[in-house]
Amino acid sequence: MIGLKNVRRGIDFLPHYYNYERDGEQIIGNGGKLLAYIKDELIPYVDKEFNTSDRRVFAGHSWAGQFLTYTMNQAPNLFDAYFITSPAFGRDLGWAQKTFDALDQTLKQDPDLPEFVYVSVGATEEPMMLSAYYRLTALLKQYLPENVTFYHELHDSANHMSTAAISLPKALHLYFTPSPAAE
Repeated sequence: MIGLKNVRRGIDFLPHYYNYERDGEQIIGNGGKLLAYIKDELIPYVDKEFNTSDRRVFAGHSWAGQFLTYTMNQAPNLFDAYFITSPAFGRDLGWAQKTFDALDQTLKQDPDLPEFVYVSVGATEEPMMLSAYYRLTALLKQYLPENVTFYHELHDSANHMSTAAISLPKALHLYFTPSPAAE
């Protein structure tokens, strides 16, 4: 397991097509650079220096969940499994739409997709978060082929911060203990 500490999540997890102004300065998403680092430097380094398996799982919560969605549309087969919990697509609905449009185009092309996708959100999260969850799961249901195991869950009593603690152990169990009950 590799964990990435990030102190600039508001920039580094954003797709390259996101931009906004902060303190009079134009900020452009660094997601493309972060993804290139993971793909071109981090994974090869870890594979060279450590005894790794051939299974790669990418998990992310909140902004990192949004970054996983971006990763799925930029490099869908880079990881075998994606665990996306409470993805935060920002308060600007145009940002979310760009991410969903890009993912829609990727999925329509029927690329080499991951074998497993898990998406969750807490039922007590902000309406905007719930709306994004429903849009993302509808898109994945529509386009993921049958050979991709897809789980999605709305956790009744969970909020934004508790969703990851509930979801990640469950997603790990579902991925590493195959079950025919996937949707």
